Amino acid sequence: MNLDPHVLLVTVAAQPSRAAMLLTQGGYLVTKTTAEHASDATSACVPEAVVVDLPAFDEVNVMRVLDHMKPRPPVLVLTNLPRLYPKKRGDRYALCRAEVESDLICAVDRMLADAA
Repeated sequence: MNLDPHVLLVTVAAQPSRAAMLLTQGGYLVTKTTAEHASDATSACVPEAVVVDLPAFDEVNVMRVLDHMKPRPPVLVLTNLPRLYPKKRGDRYALCRAEVESDLICAVDRMLADAA
């Protein structure tokens, strides 16, 4: 039985994911999926949190899928344009990609604490 918090990471399949490595090192159980398979991954498991690391167009489609999840976990969007996203909006959060190295684990910890 694994007690580590489960994070679903939605990212580009062809690229290695720095976010996945940081989350794993931070003590999270990470399931990595792509935008095309996000609906399959969300039906197979209910993660405690979702981190979306995609281009803006793909992100919009994934957010539509996540809006239909029951229960809906909190979502952290990694973005190059943080001004387009409020830092916290309901159960959705944003983090600038330039801050991923220093703030990703803290952002996910905060997000999970707010959801509890």
